[in-house]
Amino acid sequence: MQIHQADVEACIAFDGEIPGFAIPIFVHAATSSQRLVQEIDELSHRVIAFRSLESDDASTISIINGPTSSVGGVPIYAFVAYEGQPYVGTLSELKPMLSDFAKRFPNALAIKLQIFELIGTAEEKRSVRLEMRKLIQETTGEIAARQFYEGSTLQCSLWSHLLENAHDEAAARRILASRNRAIARVDAMGRIALDLSALDPNDYSRTSLDSLTRQLEGEFDITPANTSVIPVVDEKQSTDTDIEPQTPHADLTPDELQAAYVGLRKIQSASKQEERLAILLGTILENQTVGRHILKLYPSDKAKYAGLVLKDLSEALSIHVAGQLPLGPPYPPSISATDLARIVQRPFSRGMPANRVLLLYFMAKHLAKYPAINKFVREKLDRTRTIFMEPYRSEIDRYLSNPTDRQKATKRTGQGDLF
Repeated sequence: MQIHQADVEACIAFDGEIPGFAIPIFVHAATSSQRLVQEIDELSHRVIAFRSLESDDASTISIINGPTSSVGGVPIYAFVAYEGQPYVGTLSELKPMLSDFAKRFPNALAIKLQIFELIGTAEEKRSVRLEMRKLIQETTGEIAARQFYEGSTLQCSLWSHLLENAHDEAAARRILASRNRAIARVDAMGRIALDLSALDPNDYSRTSLDSLTRQLEGEFDITPANTSVIPVVDEKQSTDTDIEPQTPHADLTPDELQAAYVGLRKIQSASKQEERLAILLGTILENQTVGRHILKLYPSDKAKYAGLVLKDLSEALSIHVAGQLPLGPPYPPSISATDLARIVQRPFSRGMPANRVLLLYFMAKHLAKYPAINKFVREKLDRTRTIFMEPYRSEIDRYLSNPTDRQKATKRTGQGDLF
């Protein structure tokens, strides 16, 4: 049965976080037991369908007499305030409340950023992006700050301007399909440089490279104080990748020892903490015995969130990292894939949205073949509406939809992995 309209009955806070945006849940009179979510076209920003929300384990906030959403209409949004009060409606209806929230809680930067990216003026977007860059620099480091500001945010802004200046809808669709190959970066002199060679110039004929560059320069504070004096760091030699392997105290079989060291080398080759954790999780899912040995070899990571995850995984798998007890059996019962994914994701839920998105990206890249992980990441993807996700959403979806053929997914982008 094709559903053309449905009524809001509840909402679910993204990652269980309040305050912040939430996913509105709909019901239809003919299928009242089925929970539905809107499917929104990325180009027109209109509702194109309703589909079933597969997960029903999240706590919901009930909404009485909620508004109706219709196929072809503007989407319904949901926002939960500090007091737990849900607000639902179109963006234009919620704009006064969202603007007031941003003014009353100026230090809630992650939420303020999402609000202004949706409804803010050009100056409000410029200001909050700089505030977020500074916060990320202070809490996570300069590399993460650059990835956010001069990386994903600059990239998203370029894509937005390209779509705004598309020749027609067909051209806009082609730009969307190739957007990962439309590159904005900051060069060594602190200037914005664009590479649109992968696009047909006729598709964005209403603008030009010079005009796009000037627009981006007006939106971003790309100054020597923010960029050129900052040394370019080779991520493969960054302290974020420094791992302190230790030698196990127990005797291992030759096969176990070889598998553990092969797995450790693969983990060490990844420059980002989020990818190291995804690879580690894959090793544990493949063979929990070898996974325990790797945790013994790799008890700590200098990256903040990775270190917390290793501690939680060690406790969950009853690893004694100090080496007092042997690594051999008996072991506790195997932990499910979903529980392991939640252990890995938990510390990131308290961190920056950008880190959470990268973790989902690498989990999709390395672990989509595991049905429980595929479902876990898909549910997170469906619930996440943040500027940090948009550069990776289509690629994550490809990994999840093609779990046994990752190369086929990357070929469609015209390049390799995003990293």
